[in-house]
Formats: sequence, structure tokens, C-alpha cells
Amino acid sequence: TVVLDAEPTSDVTVTTSGNDATENSLSKDSLTFNSTNWNTAQTVTVTGVNDDVDDGDITTTLTTTASNTGNYTGTETSTFTVKNLDNDDSGPSPTPTPKAPSPTPTPTPTPTPTPTPTPTPTPTPGLLDQSIKKPPKLIATADGNALTLSGPESSGSESCGTWLRLETNYSNADLQNSLQIISSIRGAIGAIGAISDGAIFGKTEIYLEKEEFLSFAQQSSDNSLINTPNIQLTEQNGSWQLELEDADTSADNDFDDLGITITTHDSCLSPDDYQIAQKQSQISDGIFDLQNFNKKSIDLQLTVNSSSDFKNRLAFVRLDDDASNLSLNGISASDEMAFKDAITGSLIDPASQRIELQGDSSQTITWELNEEEFGLYAAVMITEENEIITIGSSAFQNDGSPLLKSIGQNHFGFEDNPNSNDVDFDYNDLTFKMTVV
Repeated sequence: TVVLDAEPTSDVTVTTSGNDATENSLSKDSLTFNSTNWNTAQTVTVTGVNDDVDDGDITTTLTTTASNTGNYTGTETSTFTVKNLDNDDSGPSPTPTPKAPSPTPTPTPTPTPTPTPTPTPTPTPGLLDQSIKKPPKLIATADGNALTLSGPESSGSESCGTWLRLETNYSNADLQNSLQIISSIRGAIGAIGAISDGAIFGKTEIYLEKEEFLSFAQQSSDNSLINTPNIQLTEQNGSWQLELEDADTSADNDFDDLGITITTHDSCLSPDDYQIAQKQSQISDGIFDLQNFNKKSIDLQLTVNSSSDFKNRLAFVRLDDDASNLSLNGISASDEMAFKDAITGSLIDPASQRIELQGDSSQTITWELNEEEFGLYAAVMITEENEIITIGSSAFQNDGSPLLKSIGQNHFGFEDNPNSNDVDFDYNDLTFKMTVV
């Protein structure tokens, strides 16, 4: 059964993908929710196909995805598996022997999917093993510009940190706003924001240590980074609301240009997604750490959206393994022209599918990486004029204006046509989000 997490402002269609029609049939592959039935469960019945092939038990992973309508972003997904139990005889038989009909195989029970991030897998070693022994309290600093943790201070207690989830919940600005997230101990540790028309919101997770301070810097469209943004931090029912006044030319001091909810949690919601985002320190770091998985393969879901008059292509490139010095075949990402030349001959189309979008369109694919393909990857956009936009110096114009910006964990937006006078720096020309299935 499927329900939504929140009431939509208009109809939302939830589609089910990934089915193998030779093994299972679906009663329906799309469901429509609105403001009256959003929290009423709708059922998709999965029925096993009874074939005559001795192919063993077959497991299929199905993905439900919400549409980019009704204040949903098109990136809300959930996955679940069904298994079709084989009822055919194993081993060869010289003369086929008739056998009694067997009942149609029934998939094993499945969890109830909702268009939300994938349930938390087993945490990977390291930071993700942090358990919260005594939950601390998130508080604002005296100047009201940063957050830190307070307590517990009881005798013999161990000080501890906590997981924070930051979710953009509104954007009413003409500018595209991203906030650089800054740790007083670790420096820049990620970014969060929204596309300027409010159609795509970012989310991220971080771990905040005891005695660590969390502050923010603002980058609006192609403007320079503002280290002391005009923000308000307000505690609301145990969570915090960050509200930004982006101080553009029509500043009205209503602090409704960008809103972000910050909540504390005792565990990481998506450890694998957190892991692959660990090299995304700066706003323009479109880097994915797909190196360290204790698995033979991983499935990545890519959700890509376009809002451009031009045709743009999304691809990836596998970098050298040394994450401390981003390079490709020994050529540094800071050497713009040589790096672009190296990229041209090393482009990877996810799942061998060429992702090219134009106009208002979207595409979702699943990309399987085998163990030998694990590595450090960078996102690349190739414009209609064959201009390459990616990490390093290639992420900026000559005047320093960024052409690639993060709006959340594993979530980025590109600005195309950088050589035109019509460039608007809204970063919605091509956006994509990567999640580990």
C-alpha cells in the first residue's frame, strides 16, 4: 500500500517502476493522490507470473516515485522487494512428465512504501556507528547566528553529539539561494538551499559533535559568498527554523527568502547517502564518493530534471582515487583546459543510457555499479555548445561566477549557456539528485 507523507497542493502521481513483467504483474503502475485522499492507503497488488522456466527464485526491486507536482519535488521515493518462488522442476529430464498444476507463486510480504527516503540500512563503520547515549539539546549561540549542543552534564555522563537533518521548506526569492554549512572544527561540511522558483528543495544530514558550532554562509545566484548572512534562528516545538533575508536589491526584511527546518535525531536516516556525500564540502563540489562499500554491487537512482530551452547532457567521470588531490589521469581539476580535455574522452553514461534533456522534462534511471567500478566520481554537464561544466575550475566562469551549485546532499543544479548575455543564474537548467537504493 502507498500513502503520502504530507498533504499536496495539487494532484500527485506516484508511479511504480522496476518491475520484470516476465516474473510479476502489477494491478496498476500509477496512483493519484490529492488533498482529500493523500493519507488514505492505495493498494498495488503484485502477482507472480507462473511460467514453465526453471529459473530459480527471482527477486525484483520495485521503486515508487512521487511526481514533481503539488509541492513534491519528484525526488521522493521508496523501494521494496518481492520474490517469485520458482515451482518448476530442477535438472534435465529426457522425457517431460506432466505434473499437476501448481498455484500461482505469491510474492513474499512487502513493507508499506511511501514516497520518502529509503529505510536506514546497517550503518557503515566510522562516524555512522555513533550512538546517542544521552541526547543533547540543540541551542543557538549568544549572537543568534549559529547552533551548538548543550548537555547532558550529569555526573559520569559521556558528552556526545547528535544527528541533524536540515530540510528546506520554502523559497520565496527571485534569487537562487544556497547556504554553505560550516563547522567550527571541520570547516565547510556541505550545503543546502533551493531553486529560485521554489520548485526544488534541498535536504541534508550532518553529525554535530558536542562543543562544535554550526554556522552558515550565503551564496545567492552568482553573487559572492556572504560569510555573515542575515538569518533568524527560532526554536519551534523542539526543532529550529532558519529564515534567510537574502538582501537583494528589493530587500524587504521579511525573512521569507529561504526557510530551513533543523531537527535532531539519534541516528542517520540514510547512511549510504551520507557516505557518498562526504566529499561535497563546498557549494560547487559535485563529487560522489562511491569507493567504500562492503557489497559486490550498489544501485544508484538518478532523478534528473530540466528547465531549459537548450539540450543539456548529464554524464559522470571516474576520478583518480586520491580524494585529497582531485585529478583525472594525473591531471588536476584546477588545470581547467587540460582537465576538460581529459574529461572529453572519459565520459560515463549511467547505466549506458545517454541522459539528454530539453525544455521542462525529467528522467529517472537506476545505475548499477559493480565492485570493480567503485571509485570517486564527478558530475559533468555538457551543454548544447559542447561546453563542459564540472568540478574544480570548470565549475566557474572566468569572473568567478559558479555554474554548478549544491542545493542539498547529493543534489545539484547547473547553469547552462554561460557565454550568453541571457544567463540568469537560477541553476534549474539541469538538476539531479543521486540516492543509494
